[in-house]
This record gives sequence, structure tokens and C-alpha cells, in this order.
Amino acid sequence: MDIYTLDGRDYQIIDIINLDNDKYVFFGALDNPKGICIRKLVEQDGQKYYVGLENKEECDKAYKEFSKKYKDLVLLDN
Repeated sequence: MDIYTLDGRDYQIIDIINLDNDKYVFFGALDNPKGICIRKLVEQDGQKYYVGLENKEECDKAYKEFSKKYKDLVLLDN
């Protein structure tokens, strides 16, 4: 399992969704099962970068696709 540190928190990749010619990477927080961070995967000069989203609308668009994909997933609070 690869660990990524973003904004001082540790995450792992839980999914990558292709949308409108962009790749959105969904990271799950290791210290909070409900914590999700979304970044856009950008490739430039042969390197891959995870960059923040442009605005709330882009975030909403990406999260909407994620929600549609996992609409049948049931999360239980224990």
C-alpha cells in the first residue's frame, strides 16, 4: 500500500475517475475512514503531479461522479 502525505495527513488512493479528459484521484485518510481528499492528476514533462482542484464547482463535479459510482455502497457506523 502506497502512502501519500497531503497537507500533513497520510492518505492512500481509493479510486481514480476519468472525467472530461481529466483524472481525479480520490485519497482516503488513514486516520479517518470518512476523510476524502480529491486531487487532479496532471502529467507534465514526463512527471505526474497531484494538484488541487480549481474551485468548488470542479470539486462538486468530481465528487458527484464518485458518488454515482459507489451509490450502492453501504457504509455502516460502528
